[in-house]
Amino acid sequence: MKPSHLASAGVAALLLATTTAGAAVTPEQVWSDWQATAERRDQTLTGTAQREGDSLVVTGLRITQTEGASRLDGTIDRMTFAGQGDGTVRITMSERVPLTLVSEDGASGPVTSHVDLTQDGMVTIASGDPGAIRYDMTARSVTAVLDDATRADGTALPVAVTLALRDLKGLYGSGDAVDGTGTAGRVDLSMKGADGTLDWGMQDVTLTALGQAGPTGFLGQSGLAYAASTFRAESGAQGRVTRAEGGTGPGVVNLSVAADTVDYDTDVEDADLHVEHPDLPGPLDLKVAHLTSDTSVPMQGGESTLALALTDVTASDASWALLDPQGKLPRAPAQLRLRMRTEGAPGEVQTVTLEDFDLQAVGAQLSATGQSTLDPAAPVTPGPLAELGRGRISLTLRGGTALVDRLSAARILSPQAEMFARMSLGTLGRAVPGQTDTLTSVIQFGNGLSINGVPMQ
Repeated sequence: MKPSHLASAGVAALLLATTTAGAAVTPEQVWSDWQATAERRDQTLTGTAQREGDSLVVTGLRITQTEGASRLDGTIDRMTFAGQGDGTVRITMSERVPLTLVSEDGASGPVTSHVDLTQDGMVTIASGDPGAIRYDMTARSVTAVLDDATRADGTALPVAVTLALRDLKGLYGSGDAVDGTGTAGRVDLSMKGADGTLDWGMQDVTLTALGQAGPTGFLGQSGLAYAASTFRAESGAQGRVTRAEGGTGPGVVNLSVAADTVDYDTDVEDADLHVEHPDLPGPLDLKVAHLTSDTSVPMQGGESTLALALTDVTASDASWALLDPQGKLPRAPAQLRLRMRTEGAPGEVQTVTLEDFDLQAVGAQLSATGQSTLDPAAPVTPGPLAELGRGRISLTLRGGTALVDRLSAARILSPQAEMFARMSLGTLGRAVPGQTDTLTSVIQFGNGLSINGVPMQ
């Protein structure tokens, strides 16, 4: 299992310790059923349980889980299962739960990460009968912070992640299934790495979890729907930083974890985006009416897929004034569609297939399909596109000549750039009979470079 998946399983297990613990009418039955649930998740528990009045108190609780070369180790100082005298059990736990995560062995050896899981005011009331138990959970906040990750040689990794959920309410059921629903007033995600930062906040969030406990800790689906969100991101270095910020309307994020794959899809409406980059003439303000994505990633290598679609992308009048002050370019909403898949694991022979690419913007349309094979052991022929391995790309451009005309009329292209663009279209593209202003090209690379069968080297 990949380290992120094991981490998710561990955090989920510890969070659910106070929610899906298999409660019954007595604290001892609650604790016993929680142990059984952990065992079904292939976790090992060690700790001391003893009675304190109407409560069963578990201290020094250590939770470990191993999957291949990956390992999770967590500690809960104190858990209290308090009988309420009415057939229910009140479950509370320590405010801080430290986690240690060790990834699978890789080219640079295992990576060890430390995560602090903290909660404020988390209380779960277990009610009902054995085999049909209801868990009602509330918490002012739950926060997970990862800010310490090192390789086996002691090298620190420049990564930090914080996930904070506020004003939580949840309802869960007992048994092998990890089924439940919940709400959060706000969810905030902050990520920092060597290449940039991301801050994402969601409001009025609905949470769902459906699945089975198993060897991976959690198998099933989880979902997150929100009424609105805001975001801010930066990437780049050495004075060439791209900044983006904005907000969205309603959105949905779904995560499905199976024995061999993880699927992740999003659906977002009404996104506003403010972008700054040194190569732009000024800040750009964009709107995206609808954005969808669908990603599938294998646990241990295999086929991964990605699909992305942006519908009705528009720019503000101020942005168009910067890009096209003379108003020569069509301003119809842009459309983008992408679908691709990859077979093979990193470091091994990989095949990348571009199944569909389609971009419609400023009166032109570019479509593409292709495939490339990357073999780390194969000799590389120096030249353009050498880093893409060996393969081919088929391109179709509609409205390319008209676009060059408009760019020239708008004085976006200099006379020299216009000449180069027209020469490139004429020499690298083939006209499609019966279709106006439509060109195709087939680019082959990996053993030199050729376009439409003509060697370029």
